[in-house]
Amino acid sequence: MTDVYAGWGTRTIAYTIDLVVCSLFLLPAYVIAVFQGFGDDPLRILILWAPAVWLYFSFFDSELQPGTPGKQVMEIIVTDYLGKPLPLGRALARAPLKILFGMPTILSLLNVMLIARTTRQQGVQDLVVATLAVRRKASAFADDTDTGGPAAVSASTSSPLTVNLLIILAALGSVVILSALIAAFFMSLPSA
Repeated sequence: MTDVYAGWGTRTIAYTIDLVVCSLFLLPAYVIAVFQGFGDDPLRILILWAPAVWLYFSFFDSELQPGTPGKQVMEIIVTDYLGKPLPLGRALARAPLKILFGMPTILSLLNVMLIARTTRQQGVQDLVVATLAVRRKASAFADDTDTGGPAAVSASTSSPLTVNLLIILAALGSVVILSALIAAFFMSLPSA
C-alpha cells in the first residue's frame, strides 16, 4: 500500500501552513523586539525565532497533540515504525532537523529528493529519528502487519546508494550552514 505514506507535496503544503501559523504567533514578539532595538540584526531574529518554532513542531508532532495545524489540514500524522505516536523526547530531536532541512536552501532540495526516492517517503528528520509521516486515514492500518501499513515495514530495510548519498550530502550541507551561522554570530559580536 504505497498511499500510506505522506509524499513531499502534501508535506510541503503542511509545512507552509505551519510556517504561516508560526509567523502569526511570532509577529507580536518580532514587533516588540524591533521596538526594543533587538530586531536590527537578522541573526538575532533567527535566535528569537528558532526556539519558538522548535517547540511548536515538537509539541504538535508529539503524542500530546494530533499533529501541527498544517498536518491536521493535510491529514498527516507522525508515528514511529510501529505506528505509535512520538514521545515528546523524539519529537524534540526531530524538530531541529525538520527546521534545518525545511529552510529554503540546497538542504531542502536534498530533503525533497530524499523523500521522493525512499520507499517510505522519509526525509532526513525521519531517517535519523526513525519516524514515518503517514496519512491519517491510512494510519488505521498501522497495527495490522498484514495490510502493508507502517508496522509491516521493517525498520532495518536497506536504502539504495542514491539515498545514502543524499543523506551524506545533506549532512555535509548542514555542517556548512551551522558553521556559517556560528561564524556570523561571532562576527556580529562587538569588538573588544
